[in-house]
Amino acid sequence: MLKISKVLHNYDLPLKTRYTFCLVPYNIGKSNSKENLLVSVIERYIGGQPITANFIATLFRWPLKLGKNLDQLTKLEDAYEFFDVYLWLSYRFPDMFTEPEKIRDMQIELNKIILETIRVIIFQDEPKCDDELLNNLLTEEIPETEENITDEIALEDFRVEFEADGVEVEAREEKENQETNTIQNEEKKLI
Repeated sequence: MLKISKVLHNYDLPLKTRYTFCLVPYNIGKSNSKENLLVSVIERYIGGQPITANFIATLFRWPLKLGKNLDQLTKLEDAYEFFDVYLWLSYRFPDMFTEPEKIRDMQIELNKIILETIRVIIFQDEPKCDDELLNNLLTEEIPETEENITDEIALEDFRVEFEADGVEVEAREEKENQETNTIQNEEKKLI
C-alpha cells in the first residue's frame, strides 16, 4: 500500500480514486516491472482512456509463452496477479476497466500455461506444448500418450505422499487438541 501510494504521489487524482488505487491487492515490492505496469494503467486512467483487454494484452505481449525455468514462471505468475488487479479494479471503476470477462478468459488460459510450465520444471523435460497440445490444455482434453500417463502416475504418487503427510499432520493436531482440552479441564477442576 505504501509503495503504491508513493507511485500515486506523482499523479493528480481525486482523493477517493487515489485511496482506491492504494487499496489494490498488488505487491509491487522491489519489482520495477510491476511498478511500470501499474504506472501504465494509472496514466491511461488519468488520460480518460478505458483500460481494455487489448491494452493489457499489449502490455504483456500476449499471448504469453510457456516458461522453462523459475524466473519465467515468476513472470507468468506476476501476469496472473496483475489480471487479478484488473478484475479488482473493474468492480471499483467499471466505466474504465471495461472488459473483465475477456481478462478472466485470458487468466484462465494463463493458468493452464502456468500449470504446464510447472510440469516442465518439475519433470525437467522439454515442453510438450505444441499447438495441438496447447489447444487440448485450453479445452482440458489431454491425449493419453505413454508420456502423459507416466506423468500422471508420478503426479498421483506425489498427491498420495502429500495426502499422507496431511493425515499425519491432522492426527498430530488432533492429539495436541486433546492434550490442550485435558489440561484446560484439569485447570478448571483446580479452580
